[in-house]
Amino acid sequence: MILHYFKLPKYDWEVYAYYGVTPAYKDVIIEQLESMGCKEELIQESLEIIGKKRPNTGFTYSSYFRKESVIVISDCSSSEDFMNTLVHEARHLQ
Repeated sequence: MILHYFKLPKYDWEVYAYYGVTPAYKDVIIEQLESMGCKEELIQESLEIIGKKRPNTGFTYSSYFRKESVIVISDCSSSEDFMNTLVHEARHLQ
């Protein structure tokens, strides 16, 4: 798994992007979501996505109160699929 942290200074926003996520890293992701105040039902949905081991999937969660977002992208089957998933999730961030 790769963690890419970056800031969007124009919006005073922080982003944590996790790439290559497998079920082995679920605790790290869940801890991040909990620290952002994510509701339990959304955490459970996130666990389902992470736990299915399906390639080329992801999700984005944003906390407007904390001005933070988490982007999670599972293992991808090709660089093209990674880019498609990343762009899709980046649109949610947008």
